[in-house]
Amino acid sequence: VDETKLIGYEVDILGDMEEGFTIFNAADMSRDVSVVIKWECEPLEQVVIHLLSNGIEIDSAILNKDNHWSEFFTHLQMYKNDQLIEYTVVETKIEGYETEVIGNMNDGFTLIVKKGKDPHCITVLEIFLLLILFVTMSSICNPFCPCCMTDWMSC
Repeated sequence: VDETKLIGYEVDILGDMEEGFTIFNAADMSRDVSVVIKWECEPLEQVVIHLLSNGIEIDSAILNKDNHWSEFFTHLQMYKNDQLIEYTVVETKIEGYETEVIGNMNDGFTLIVKKGKDPHCITVLEIFLLLILFVTMSSICNPFCPCCMTDWMSC
């Protein structure tokens, strides 16, 4: 005896030809959640991600180049106390990197990792803005040109 598989149901066939067969159809009340990491910088050796069920960690995985920076959590419970379980993912914080989590438990999660800004590093734009501020403050406080120290009118 065989039965055509129905999406969303699990089939269990018990018995034999002499005693007869009993076919059990049970709704498959589980889900799978996929996670992938995309790098916008040079990747690290590995990243640890954590799967949360309604905000509580229930599993974790190490992602690296060997598993193509992806993980597939399978057979996750869909409901608890007749309430849909919300699955989310987070990573173990990596110092010097920023991570953006995109997606959801239905479509899967993508973690986009990029180098964070070094708090001790000043950008060219910040230098330019500081220079403008200096020149502006110099002209307000001192009527002389900061470049040549002559009167603004003759500069």
